[in-house]
Amino acid sequence: METKIRETGIDGLDKTLEGGIPEGHVVLLTGQSGTGKTVLSMQWLFEGWKNLEHPGIYISVTEPFTKAIKNIASMDFYDREPLENGNLRFTDLRSMVELMDFGTKGKKVERDDVDELVERIEGLVDETGARRMVIDSITAVGYMIDDTELFRYFIFRLGTVLSGKGCTVFLTSESRNGSTPFNVEDFISDGILDLDYTQGEQKVIRKMEVRKMRGIDFRSGNMFFDISTKGITIYPKIPVDRRISETDFQKRKTTGIEKLDEMLKGGYPEGHIILITGNSGTGKTTFCMQFLSEGVKKGENCVHVNLEEPLPQVKKTAKAHGWDFDKYEEDGLLHFVTPELIDTYPDKFLYQILNVVDETDADRIVLDSVSSLPSAGLSDDKLRQILLQLNSALKARGVTGLMTHLTSGLFSQDPEQILGSTQASDLRLSSLVDGIIMLRYVERENKVGKAIHVLKMRGCDHDKYVRELKITDKGIEIGEVFGKVEK
Repeated sequence: METKIRETGIDGLDKTLEGGIPEGHVVLLTGQSGTGKTVLSMQWLFEGWKNLEHPGIYISVTEPFTKAIKNIASMDFYDREPLENGNLRFTDLRSMVELMDFGTKGKKVERDDVDELVERIEGLVDETGARRMVIDSITAVGYMIDDTELFRYFIFRLGTVLSGKGCTVFLTSESRNGSTPFNVEDFISDGILDLDYTQGEQKVIRKMEVRKMRGIDFRSGNMFFDISTKGITIYPKIPVDRRISETDFQKRKTTGIEKLDEMLKGGYPEGHIILITGNSGTGKTTFCMQFLSEGVKKGENCVHVNLEEPLPQVKKTAKAHGWDFDKYEEDGLLHFVTPELIDTYPDKFLYQILNVVDETDADRIVLDSVSSLPSAGLSDDKLRQILLQLNSALKARGVTGLMTHLTSGLFSQDPEQILGSTQASDLRLSSLVDGIIMLRYVERENKVGKAIHVLKMRGCDHDKYVRELKITDKGIEIGEVFGKVEK
């Protein structure tokens, strides 16, 4: 019999689970108090009705169900209509066991009591046609039963009965250091979602791990998430995509700098990711602004990922060169992404960018500057992994992009020396990108000027000389070759 996979309705969770949860599974949500177990389980119920018209039941064990509803009434996923229509039924376990002689007046819970409780829950499922159920929390039920073997029997029997009816169950459980109070829930459950949090510099950093999910493949490892009025927003791992969009290297994206287009025999090859590297003040940001302005002139969708200067300052600088970024934005051709760099999640950072790229069907993108990313507290290896993921995702979409990087060392006449410096400090970025354009200061006759050198451009013949570079009120201008040219 083929297992039916049902979407949870929580986008990031469905991506992590490669589609959803097998119907009839018993899934354990573990974590200490405050990790988001109740929010996640309720969101799952409401999304089930909204997207699939799956009736659901929420059984509260530790507090009146009216309080549980009040706590989530401000969430975007909350909808009063299915509650009023009975499509989502909220109740509490104590009202159910009051009709039984279940653990009251000092009476020890027996196997028959557990069977009767399961039968009452089964009756509620039959009455409502529920396809989803939440018991919050199963830990409290364990304390009511107060017998480890009976508690194990209850979970097993409940799962067996409800699975036969196509009803999937979420059980929330308190845990610390990965251990639940009774240490039996993990073994009986078909799936385990472990939620946790740590205190960051300015906010709580939340993470989730799928420890187990029988019958399906899923993305392993920690994934980060946020809790807001939108509910749970999960940022699953973005796998490195080895596909390359069907771009044509003969098709070029003009740079907006006439001489540079000549040097590149027409512009950047479509779908290339180019690193613009140089010291502070050499024109990296202006380079990128001119590239985006050129794209807008051609009616292309452009994305500016701003990691350094405040956005108003970026727009003010652009306007000084004659590029009206406010108008470009109003016209819907230029879109800005300004990720937070303090207490950020690597995968959240990637999704913030790729979501805008996908929503706008972007042709061009600028990331200014990757040198700011270490301030997010990421290790060199983690940072390199993020850039590898981003580059592969952009390539799969056929987007042409520029990344800027700040280098050390003001002066040098030896390109190889500068490349060596960047390789030591830029996480070996040269191996991640298709092209490298170097901007640097050059001292000539007691004057300091700027120079440009196209160091690398895959699949493309290009000018090999070091040329003069100037920043004018109209943007970047490239001049003659520096020094004596040897044929």
